[in-house]
Amino acid sequence: MLLQCVGYTDTRKQCQLSNAILLEKLCDVKQVVDAMATLKQNLSAISERLDDACKIIHQQQLFLIPGIIVVAGR
Repeated sequence: MLLQCVGYTDTRKQCQLSNAILLEKLCDVKQVVDAMATLKQNLSAISERLDDACKIIHQQQLFLIPGIIVVAGR
């Protein structure tokens, strides 16, 4: 009977230790996910700015006098 109690206590301690390690790893994963979400937001903002810049450049090309200024790629 005493051996069973000792075994149970050891198993419980191991489970508590495992749970603590898993919780720590879960927190690490959450930090990575949060960082990725922030990165995604930043990339979306950069993409929008690049789209705006492309639109502005395209609009400016429409006002160029043909033959005087050669637009790259045309």
